[in-house]
Amino acid sequence: MSGQGVAWLLDLAGIFVFAVSGALAAVRQRLDVVGMVVLAEITALGGGILRDLLIGAVPPAAFTDLGYVLVPLAASALVFFWHPQVTRLLPAVLLFDAAAGSGCSAPPGRSRRSRTGSRRCTRCSSGS
Repeated sequence: MSGQGVAWLLDLAGIFVFAVSGALAAVRQRLDVVGMVVLAEITALGGGILRDLLIGAVPPAAFTDLGYVLVPLAASALVFFWHPQVTRLLPAVLLFDAAAGSGCSAPPGRSRRSRTGSRRCTRCSSGS
């Protein structure tokens, strides 16, 4: 598998972790399935879209690849159908949420940033 393929898979793994976190927050707030999907999508994709806009990668990757939309949908379905089991794992999910999501999303962001040739100030503000 090429370096781009690994970066894409890491990006999707980070999106999945953030989407599970957003879907669990929707369950705690007793939102319906539509609210759960919306919150999971925003939680999972919001940071990457903002990063892409800051570094000048237009359009953001989330708008050009179907995988970026389907992964949060799959995470929402997982939480919707099995939220008692996922909630039991909640302490572990919340403990590793930010670390796993950010760790998986950093390498793809770095490669995307290097392809766009963004300035140092923009790189610092985007976290990569």
